[in-house]
Amino acid sequence: MTEEKSKKSQVDKTMETAVNMGLFSKSLANKVTIITSMNQFAFKLFRVFASRHQRDSKNMCFSPLEVFNSLVMLLIGAKGATELQLEDMLCLREFNQQARYDELIDLIKWIIKSNHEIMVYGTVIYLDHRLNLNPEYLEKLKSIFEIKPKRIDFSGIDNVIYMINKDAYEMTDGIIEGVINRKDLQDDSQKVNLVISNAVFFRGYWLFKFGNIHKEQFYYSEGMKSANIDMMSHIGYHRYYYDKQLQAQTVSIAYVASDIRMVLIMPDQIRNEAITLVEYLNSDKLLQLFWNLQNQPKSLTELTIPRFALEAHKVSLQKSVKQMGARSIYDPEKADLSGICSNGRVHLTKLVHKAFILVDERGSHQYTKKAHETGRFARQQIENVKGASNTREQSDKVTVHFKANHPFVFLILDKITGVVCFCGVFADPTEILEVVPEHELSNEQITQLLAESDQKTFMEDASIDSTSSNV
Repeated sequence: MTEEKSKKSQVDKTMETAVNMGLFSKSLANKVTIITSMNQFAFKLFRVFASRHQRDSKNMCFSPLEVFNSLVMLLIGAKGATELQLEDMLCLREFNQQARYDELIDLIKWIIKSNHEIMVYGTVIYLDHRLNLNPEYLEKLKSIFEIKPKRIDFSGIDNVIYMINKDAYEMTDGIIEGVINRKDLQDDSQKVNLVISNAVFFRGYWLFKFGNIHKEQFYYSEGMKSANIDMMSHIGYHRYYYDKQLQAQTVSIAYVASDIRMVLIMPDQIRNEAITLVEYLNSDKLLQLFWNLQNQPKSLTELTIPRFALEAHKVSLQKSVKQMGARSIYDPEKADLSGICSNGRVHLTKLVHKAFILVDERGSHQYTKKAHETGRFARQQIENVKGASNTREQSDKVTVHFKANHPFVFLILDKITGVVCFCGVFADPTEILEVVPEHELSNEQITQLLAESDQKTFMEDASIDSTSSNV
């Protein structure tokens, strides 16, 4: 226990140093512990997921921030051993006090509300309608997360499944569905009294639009397989850093009108699986990576990445949560969530999570001209360099080439706080959804796609930013 406290103290100290050195906003200095806890939990969960998927090399995509918040919703109603287990898993200590609630409230407002246009979160707590919910618990949920539990009759499982999936579909504007099925609730319906559903969707506009959409080989399964997929390129100024410890290239890509950044981490060698990098990622390593990226001068970069829509399979978090140490919340006899209700025992039956991320070429309307001019200037710089020397070595001193043509880790984080909002691994290009330009579809196809509630193809608005194509 002393060793754990010492380690946590060191992590907090590292975070405080980062704030003092200007990596993150000084206005967040009093929230250092919460930020550290969020990211420690994020990478713990990432490693657990990776350990379960390492052999099958599947794509991964989830929001550790929303899983963290969902488990905090239980923590504020937990007592005894259950409270201690949740605190340990979430890397929080002595959380159930008003000062800590206030820290989390401010942080959630900063991250989610300031980026609501590109991140859509749909989390709902479903509780048995026979339970008398404690007013204090309801007030905490409202003040911290601005939500109210839905009271439901779990005896009609088909109706429960329909309601949960309908809520997820509507809260994500029709993007996510099927977050739960009958198999998830096959236990005796009388024992089901608490379900939490996460449906999260990310779709942002790049600060500068990608152009030059083309087909290119993507190598996967340790370089033994390849697939011809849509890639998109951009020539501009980006922050690039080579990490010797990870033996990986990293690049930071900005989104417009927000403080969100996508950080790509790609192994040097095509035969090296990106999922193995997850073992080396933690809160300290993220700070180090982000610090190095932020302090690199922007390099003239030829950036090529896949264009894709990635819908992760629905994740039931029971095995992962138990593996991370919070076992009692799922046990009808041992769960102590007495802060939630005053009549009867409550335990978590299911925490289900489904995420969707769209990565395409679109930039912002207001940055169309700027992106076009910057791209033209960047191309001229490259031509000047190539004209001055015929050697690739001298050319590469000015231009960084980042081509994501083999598996990579991606992190979507808030630049101001450093909190990881989404993360995942792009490992298998055959398991992605196709992004089809609207101009390639007939009117009948467009009508059909819009009418299908289970659509699997996502259209891009071809009218956006056409002047800066082929950058």
